[in-house]
Amino acid sequence: SGVFGMAGGLVLMGGLALVLPVSAAFVTHGILQLVANGWRAILHAKHVRWDIVGWYALASALAGVAVALISLVVGGVGIMNIMLVNVSERTREIGIRKALGANNSQIMLQFLTESMIISLTGGLFGYIAGYSFSYGLSLFLPFTPLLSWQIALIVGGISIIVGVFFGIYPAFKASKKDPIESLRYYN
Repeated sequence: SGVFGMAGGLVLMGGLALVLPVSAAFVTHGILQLVANGWRAILHAKHVRWDIVGWYALASALAGVAVALISLVVGGVGIMNIMLVNVSERTREIGIRKALGANNSQIMLQFLTESMIISLTGGLFGYIAGYSFSYGLSLFLPFTPLLSWQIALIVGGISIIVGVFFGIYPAFKASKKDPIESLRYYN
């Protein structure tokens, strides 16, 4: 997996692109191993030459992961705020659906699905933007960007997790609305 070269690299995680001054082959492969096998897989990896890459690469990779996680939390809070506004604007619709027989789980599933769609769309655009950025950067630096279905799958999975996690509270709030009060609600 030495596709990036030593000049620079790109870590794609949830649409966040960070240019790191280390071997991106190590970073990308290390993050995939971290997700799949845990910390021991990185610390005991046989393909890593610690005399060349050093602990700086591990610290840079962990810093990239920390920045990616912070950006995922910020994006998740944005999704939650969008969904809370969505719930408040559609209170009357929720009341009508409940009056027609929709139960709490159906309302909750509707809003969870909407938050997952928002999150997956953001993940897809982030993956495309990250790959485009890395391709543009590869025109000036000696590395080739990696287009991998595994990375796309991880981005999609992380997007679904973020969408569900940050969409639970708005969906729960929507499902617990009283149908009578919701029908009286006007914007």
